Amino acid sequence: RGTGFVAFTVAKKSHITLDIIDVQGRVVRVLARGEYDRGYYRVKIDGKELPQGIYFVRLRAEEKDHVNKFLLVK
Repeated sequence: RGTGFVAFTVAKKSHITLDIIDVQGRVVRVLARGEYDRGYYRVKIDGKELPQGIYFVRLRAEEKDHVNKFLLVK
């Protein structure tokens, strides 16, 4: 409990930022940041130090944001 994974695919080499954001819009965890080659990636979310609640995972690539909501349950 309190852990999970987020998976994403990069279509072409890109600078990627993968963040966890709380409901107030604050970045509470940076999961990944940097240049990623084309391919499939899976990143662990370790929420042990975060309070239970609703969060968003934001993938930023090529000036586009992809956001998904998730519930952290402990």
